[in-house]
Amino acid sequence: MSALLAPGPPPPGMRPFTEEEAAIAVRFVDAPPWGQELAGTIKPEYCDDVPPVNARGGRDAAGFRAVFSGVITEGMCNPLQNMHGGCSATIVDVMTSAAIAVVSTESFWGIPMLSGVSVNLDMVYYHPGQVGKKIKIVCEVERISPTLCNTRADIVEWDTGKRIAGGTHVKAWRPAKL
Repeated sequence: MSALLAPGPPPPGMRPFTEEEAAIAVRFVDAPPWGQELAGTIKPEYCDDVPPVNARGGRDAAGFRAVFSGVITEGMCNPLQNMHGGCSATIVDVMTSAAIAVVSTESFWGIPMLSGVSVNLDMVYYHPGQVGKKIKIVCEVERISPTLCNTRADIVEWDTGKRIAGGTHVKAWRPAKL
């Protein structure tokens, strides 16, 4: 994942999001309550190929990576004009959920619990993210089973690769009982 944090083109094996994948991911960004500050500022950039559906109706998506871009706005910042820690945590929460949604199927991490529910969100803060800076949000689905998913995300400056914050996000899911 460290190669993804550095400036430059996407590494081999990654490609731009398809329109369908981007629409799934953006649905998380544009949704309330955070939609007012994140909508239109975070965009899907590139991702790994989505694994095919397996015999059980899921995907073998461990290692799936997705990269998003954004700009730090005043609404994301504290009075010192640096990205607020709560906003960083929200971005990690929302964007790892978006990555899970991209690899979901109807019977695997899909609706009605699209991308599951949070079990744990752990953050580390490295450097202040200043208002106006372009950022890269690098997400990885580290492990995904039919009921539990471990993800991580790093927020870095787009031009320098300087890490602003990062977090791990564990989510749980179970199919709907009809």
